[in-house]
Amino acid sequence: YYIHDAYEAFLNQHSLSIKQLLDTAVLLPISHTEADFKVPIILNEQITIEIYLQEMKEQEFILHYLLLDTSEKIKATALTHHICLDGDSKQRNALPQSIHSILINK
Repeated sequence: YYIHDAYEAFLNQHSLSIKQLLDTAVLLPISHTEADFKVPIILNEQITIEIYLQEMKEQEFILHYLLLDTSEKIKATALTHHICLDGDSKQRNALPQSIHSILINK
């Protein structure tokens, strides 16, 4: 929940929404995700999430997330692996330059 909301907010900061992606010929589904909780996150606790590009290849990228409390203590870390697919054929495709630019200039 936290991670996907942060991913959507990241896209929105770059004037790109999930809906816009779904309306194009490019899909960026998550192919793998993992999380490591260091300490419990309490319901309704104020959490800040920082996103970093961990790795980018021609057809995929990995985002690293830090979940921090108000004192900037790391509560959890997470990764999301995304692949680029052609919207019609559902076959792997190279990342468009627009997505590449967003990730590099994060």
